[in-house]
Amino acid sequence: MNKRFIDNLEKQNYPFAKDNASAITKFKNKIQIAAQSGGMLTYSQLVNGVTFTINEQDRVIDTLTWQNIDRRVVGDLLAYITLEWYKELEIVPTMIIVEQKDGTPSQISQNWLRDMEAYRGQFLDFWISEVSKTHTHFKKVLKESQGE
Repeated sequence: MNKRFIDNLEKQNYPFAKDNASAITKFKNKIQIAAQSGGMLTYSQLVNGVTFTINEQDRVIDTLTWQNIDRRVVGDLLAYITLEWYKELEIVPTMIIVEQKDGTPSQISQNWLRDMEAYRGQFLDFWISEVSKTHTHFKKVLKESQGE
């Protein structure tokens, strides 16, 4: 387990997480379903059908016209999910979320993970490893839930 990564995650402020428990649950479910099938999930697929609470007002993200606030909210919730799942599972399942244009994590996500000291070496190696671990973990969860 990367203790420095956890320490850095725990130092972060997650201003949108407390008001968006339902969105967090929906994000986790979508990530789990995509991982169980061995797939990836675009940011647009992730937010589709999810209502967020921002300043006590509900908001649905228009994926054709992402606003800066949309990116902040989604980033905040994904960072919070990363903290929860890394502490519990020692993996970063949010790594299966990618940009539609090229199928890779956003540059913002890559920079954030570097700044949080999630990995040493090359990001590509970290990403491939985390995607593999995520798929393996959630496929195992699915098999166990089916009694296999």
